[in-house]
Amino acid sequence: MKSNLVWTIAKTKQNKETAWALVAKAISVIAGVIIMIVVPRFAGVRVYGAFSLVLAYQAILGVFAGNSIQAAVAREAAADKFGDLSRDFFLEGLKLKLVFSIISGVVFVIALELLAPATVREQIWLLLLLVFVMNIWGHVVTFFESVHRLFYEAVLYFFEYGTKLFFLFVFINNLSVSKLLCIFIAGYSVASLIGLFIFFRKVNPINIQALVGLNIGRSQIIIKRAFHLAVASFLLIVLAKTDAIMISQMLGLEALGFYSIAYDITQQAAIVSAPIILGVMPFFVKQHTNKLLFKSVKKIAVVNLIIFGLFLLFSDLFVRLVYGEGFEIVGLLIKILGLLPLLLSMQSLLRGVLTLKDTTQQILIFNFIAVVINILLNAVLIQTFGVIGASLATITAYLVMLSLSFWYLVNHSS
Repeated sequence: MKSNLVWTIAKTKQNKETAWALVAKAISVIAGVIIMIVVPRFAGVRVYGAFSLVLAYQAILGVFAGNSIQAAVAREAAADKFGDLSRDFFLEGLKLKLVFSIISGVVFVIALELLAPATVREQIWLLLLLVFVMNIWGHVVTFFESVHRLFYEAVLYFFEYGTKLFFLFVFINNLSVSKLLCIFIAGYSVASLIGLFIFFRKVNPINIQALVGLNIGRSQIIIKRAFHLAVASFLLIVLAKTDAIMISQMLGLEALGFYSIAYDITQQAAIVSAPIILGVMPFFVKQHTNKLLFKSVKKIAVVNLIIFGLFLLFSDLFVRLVYGEGFEIVGLLIKILGLLPLLLSMQSLLRGVLTLKDTTQQILIFNFIAVVINILLNAVLIQTFGVIGASLATITAYLVMLSLSFWYLVNHSS
């Protein structure tokens, strides 16, 4: 009787958190789609392509202060909730992110001046600021996910996207790449400040010396955990952004604009599976079995195959109604990239399980293989098939990475 009551409470808690996760992702999807519709229509496809190219370099060069440290801190947060240990690791991770943001900022400027096109070099200082605020925002959101307080995540998404949409419509008739960057900086900054306010209200007070100084022991633990994840995250972002950079170089910014619209629309659909992943992940913390893995994969597959079917049936109609004439190639790209939600959701689940099993080196290896395949296929297929070739290369690379991860987990279950 007691065990049944505990299980009922656990299921109720899981359903509640899953519901709030769904609210957060719904806010992200709806607001994201509005941005993807408004910017190309009012600023033009070329501006949207230039903005996508700038964000591609931002993602690649800002990764070492990003997700790896968040994931390294998440283990304590999941176990200790708002306790002192969780608080201390959160603050230590945040301080490390700020240190690495400064270091990556220097590398950022040098790399952009040497390697990036003029479109990107013109936005260097705004990009540095964007990397900085996105690191803080990501750290706060990941903490609330890890402690399974997804109501706060929904609040942060509301303020982030509310701020972005407000300024987007303020400047709707005068949009440019620099204004779009400022709008994104404002959204992440507002959400970060609110998230930090909530965090400090929930945890026990901490003295100023502990807040400012670095704890060498905790920092070493975080950095040790984060190293493989940092390299793996870098490779994953290269995988996602290689097509954007190569399209801009081989076909131009307008072609990249069309491709980015299709990619961003299909990528947003992957958020639908996020509540499922967040809901099942606590069970993988306790034990990883093939039965649990297959059950989770089946849930994600059913949802995303329905989404893929909807893309196949209605993408042309959607593009015609929303964007009008001249955007027909976007409908075709959506049909191919419609598999992205399935692949990205599966990859997120498997990457999370591999991280919990402390096998981040495997993530690194699988990501590296996928990146090499993506670069080689893009180099060949873009020349032959244009943006269609880039979409085929991306889907193939993700399929390879997903297959390797799934094979490894099935053969190394507990």
